[in-house]
Amino acid sequence: MSGSRYLISLFTIAALGLCGIAAANYLLDPAHLFQSGSYEDRLASRLLAGETVAATNHDDRFLQKRLIEARRDPADTIVLGSSRAMEIGSGFFKGRRVRNHSVHGGALEDYLALTGLYEENGGFHPAEAVLCVDPWIFNRHHGQKRWSSLAPEFARMERRLGGGSVAARPSGSFDKYVQLFSLKYLLASLVSSSRVSGEAAKGTEMRLLPDGSIRYNDVYVAAGPSEVAARALRYVERKPIYSLGEFRTLDAGYVKTFEALVEWMRSKGTRVRIVLLPYHPRVYARIAAADEYRGVREAEDYLKAFGSGKLDISGSYDPVAAGCTEADFYDGMHARPSCLEKVMTGKRDI
Repeated sequence: MSGSRYLISLFTIAALGLCGIAAANYLLDPAHLFQSGSYEDRLASRLLAGETVAATNHDDRFLQKRLIEARRDPADTIVLGSSRAMEIGSGFFKGRRVRNHSVHGGALEDYLALTGLYEENGGFHPAEAVLCVDPWIFNRHHGQKRWSSLAPEFARMERRLGGGSVAARPSGSFDKYVQLFSLKYLLASLVSSSRVSGEAAKGTEMRLLPDGSIRYNDVYVAAGPSEVAARALRYVERKPIYSLGEFRTLDAGYVKTFEALVEWMRSKGTRVRIVLLPYHPRVYARIAAADEYRGVREAEDYLKAFGSGKLDISGSYDPVAAGCTEADFYDGMHARPSCLEKVMTGKRDI
């Protein structure tokens, strides 16, 4: 076989292989990157019917959008934040209608988009908004792209606030197409066996509750002290620590937008509460000692000063100040309900 024919054959085999990978990833699509919508619609229908459902790799932003659009009654309390706030549900607010709209990797862009959806769908503004503010929402280099699922909603809400303040606007629109040809995503596609499971009681998947909060799977929850410590160590050894890269100071654009959002909420009659959820003690010790992450301490100081005299504020990124120990965590950044209760009841207000 001549050299040219060999190269053509090699190219053809490679092209067919890539097409096969792309086809499998598109059709199986375990993270629902390419067929987003129908899965989340089914989840939303069941949650609205009062069911607890088990799910995996759903687009939680699209799901939250569907839930907000479908409801026509005002919430007493909404919760905005990241996965660190997802276990805060109705049990923390006795007698109140609670909706937790926290999303994985929640950024300030998500806060705007989800708040704007309330304005656009009947103007049913909640009586109270609990903002579980992660320090990275003020970090220009946070690297979060998942908010782009709600990019149009974010843009519309930013215009309501005056626009042009948020410094970093990654679209993430091209990234998902790279996954079409990813072997890692192919592996995930092959091992993914279901989209929605009604067997939430088995506890093998994350469970979604009707109020929007979650319960982690039983295996994750059951981890003992040594495993939790190992998780915290793996977390803190990432370079950089999750969404905190180059976080030496607060981005002025994000600060301006955050303040505009809070004041807009208050103008609609919504009482705003700021909650700071702590990191695992070993993680916070590393954060506190590193100049690269001094923005975390600056964020806490800023929020205390901003909220003083006008907003309720509780918790701390420092677990000692929040009254939480290593036993109160699942991993490096997710606190157990025992810690969340301490923060939410204000035992260690900052």
